[in-house]
Amino acid sequence: MTDKPSHPHILIVDDKPANIQFLGMVLRQQEYLISVAQDGYQAIRIVDKITPDLILLDIMMPGIDGFETCLQLKKKPHTNSVPIIFLTAKDDAEDIIKGFQLGAADYVTKPFNSSVLLARVATHLALRQKTQQLEQQQQEIKTALQISQEKYRFLVENQTDFVIKLDAQGRFLFASPSYCEKLQKTEEQLLNTFFSQHLLTEEQEVFHHICTVLQQAPHIYSVELQLLQPDAIHWIAWSCKAILNPQGQLTEIISVGRDVTARRQAEEKARQTLHELAHISRLNSMGEMTTALAHEINQPLTAILSFAQAGLRLLDSPHLELEDLRLALEGIERNGKLSSEIIKRIRFFARKDKQLHKQPLDINQLIKEVEYLVRPELRRNQVNLSLHLLPIPFMTIVDNIQIQQVILNLIRNAMDAILSATTVLREIIIKTQIVAKNYLEVAVFDTGIGIDPQIKQTLFEPFITTKAHGIGIGLSICRSIIEEHGGQLQFMDNPQGGSIFLFTLPINETEQ
Repeated sequence: MTDKPSHPHILIVDDKPANIQFLGMVLRQQEYLISVAQDGYQAIRIVDKITPDLILLDIMMPGIDGFETCLQLKKKPHTNSVPIIFLTAKDDAEDIIKGFQLGAADYVTKPFNSSVLLARVATHLALRQKTQQLEQQQQEIKTALQISQEKYRFLVENQTDFVIKLDAQGRFLFASPSYCEKLQKTEEQLLNTFFSQHLLTEEQEVFHHICTVLQQAPHIYSVELQLLQPDAIHWIAWSCKAILNPQGQLTEIISVGRDVTARRQAEEKARQTLHELAHISRLNSMGEMTTALAHEINQPLTAILSFAQAGLRLLDSPHLELEDLRLALEGIERNGKLSSEIIKRIRFFARKDKQLHKQPLDINQLIKEVEYLVRPELRRNQVNLSLHLLPIPFMTIVDNIQIQQVILNLIRNAMDAILSATTVLREIIIKTQIVAKNYLEVAVFDTGIGIDPQIKQTLFEPFITTKAHGIGIGLSICRSIIEEHGGQLQFMDNPQGGSIFLFTLPINETEQ
């Protein structure tokens, strides 16, 4: 294929030699390449050999006139898009309209004005060049799109992860071969059936909730759902993306899934092992503490008993020695004080098992670290945790371990409350904000069952609990920790259902 000449090629079709001579002279001065035909038949023969970039066509010619010639040229695929400018002897509206109806691009009246002629020729040549460029770009885009689609289909059909596409009602529009194999069905069997029918009954409502969430920014959602198979139930981790129409309405859902059953089983086994170890550790600790406390308190109590018995014997003696009785009573007093001191130390140990190690820390970072620790537990229970944190770090002087213990306890309480409820929305939100000049607030929102009104007034007292198997010291300890850090721990009802636990901490202004 040879390159196209750089100079545009113009075909002049006119039966008058004088017109041909004038037009040729004017156009050659602009370095246009010229071909000439003296009637319509000759013009048709010429374009079968070479395709011009523009045609100047006289209307009034012997044989077939310009209108019929134009009609024949427009029928040919290779000249259909070539601009045709009619040459007319008069400004006849009927002829002009008919020419445009047949596909002409423009017209020039006789006698010719060379400036007008050149301007119109240049305009239509430029338009044709732009049109050709756009057509070429469109073809390149079409080719690239076809290649991209083939690559996409190859990747989807040959990857082990699952890829599905659903409509807004949750019906299958596409299912990758790997997903079809997992369900032991063909894609034809899945098309137009509902995705939710392959889920456990209790998770079908969760899927409907996902569809609702996907309509809100950022229009993505990750979730783990149990897939019903003919021979088993498998856990699938899905990453979902919403496709919206220009009106912002959900039209499709594209999801990529991966079988995480092995990981789930490993996590459950690890959880059971940790539970057993924690139980054994508690029993061992209780046994060791009981032995130590018994030994510690037994000594002064034994001494008190001995001194009391000695005092009784002295009182029964016929020769009462007051000094001996004083010594016995002083021994009782001394060992009583010792017992009291031991009990005080035990209470101190129960409240503070270690010295506080306070340092300036970013509260947002502490929350993120705790969120990372509980992420597997939240995922296992299908509870979503959202962090709405202050956009910049705020430093507070705290004991890292103790404040993380408070945050962890509040998150787990929130999760327990959610799991005890029948609500479909399983969500915990943690917010941080400035509530006073020198204080920041951490609030933990849940969508759980809420707090029984009968225990709201005593919720932070020891041995008060809302849990069937709790002993009621978690919130009491949390309040003690927060108060030791100069803050307050409070509770309120969540207007959207559930509870809000919030605590304050003083801001370290020197670190801001």
